[in-house]
Amino acid sequence: MVQKEDGQMKRPAGICLAPIIFLPCCIIACSGASAEIMQEENIMTDYDFTVFTNVEITGIDLKSLTKEELDLLYQAARYCQAMTDKDIDTMREIVSEDMVFVHMSGMRQTREEYFADVADGSLT
Repeated sequence: MVQKEDGQMKRPAGICLAPIIFLPCCIIACSGASAEIMQEENIMTDYDFTVFTNVEITGIDLKSLTKEELDLLYQAARYCQAMTDKDIDTMREIVSEDMVFVHMSGMRQTREEYFADVADGSLT
């Protein structure tokens, strides 16, 4: 976070929070559970995690999550599945254009550089 002149805190543009959001999805565990939960304005929201063949969610009761938390978890699962399938179109839907990926080695990549490496198998 960066403090602006008016004292407000602001997240710098281009900072990748992917390790916080997406890395856990690759080790998340979903025991094939389908969660039909959250009735908001009489609309039942269905989060079917069984469609993700590479994601497993364990250690949490999905019914205890808020709609926002479920949305985030579902998008993280979608991202991991898309990465496994090399589905760059879905990854583009999820990741903003100005995203910068910073790897453990310190290497930095734009969204398109990162996606190219996923597509050609350099990153898995």
